[in-house]
Amino acid sequence: MATLNISLPDNMKRYVSTQVTVGDYGSDSEYIRALIRKDKVENERQLVELKILEGFQGEGRILTESNWATIQEKATARLNKSTK
Repeated sequence: MATLNISLPDNMKRYVSTQVTVGDYGSDSEYIRALIRKDKVENERQLVELKILEGFQGEGRILTESNWATIQEKATARLNKSTK
């Protein structure tokens, strides 16, 4: 595992320490890793939404409920896989 050193203002450091104390995190590093994972999932979700919107702008495609369910299943599986 690689090491990354970051500098935080005192108020941010206190906030991280509080989150570790009241949350399910064993250390500041665990909390930061969880934030990065959440950010990664959110970015991937936004990309999926963008691709869906691009698909809506395409020609000759009709999105049925079945198509939409398949898209949601594949997107969910991909997001779940990327967070592990």
